[in-house]
Amino acid sequence: MACTNFYKGDAIVLKVNVSSSAGTDLKTVGGQTGLSRSSNASWIDLSNKDTGAVTCGVPGRITKTMTLDALAPISDEGRDALQDAHDNRTSITVSVYKDGVSQESATAYVQTFDQNDPDNDKSTYTCNLNLITAWA
Repeated sequence: MACTNFYKGDAIVLKVNVSSSAGTDLKTVGGQTGLSRSSNASWIDLSNKDTGAVTCGVPGRITKTMTLDALAPISDEGRDALQDAHDNRTSITVSVYKDGVSQESATAYVQTFDQNDPDNDKSTYTCNLNLITAWA
């Protein structure tokens, strides 16, 4: 199998909508240092006295989240859109790009927006997003 058949992390970036119209003006979030995508299915426990000591159940709803780590730029439309969405509790369109080509898009809420401004070091921030639509 050729090594070129795999994603390379620095080729994948997050873009966010910076327009008031859904998904019409996507800008790359500047200074990205990490992007993690997670999917978690809840478990519905159907165990009862008849199932004995064995747990039985079925998968429940799926929660999809993203965590973005980035340098804190002085001015960046993508970062500003994330913070505005968080502060105003509004949803935002996000899209994952690989080598400049959109791979998938979704709508999300920015759950947390944490900025770290240490002495004698670079300022960074971390954003956690909860997807409210499926990737398309």
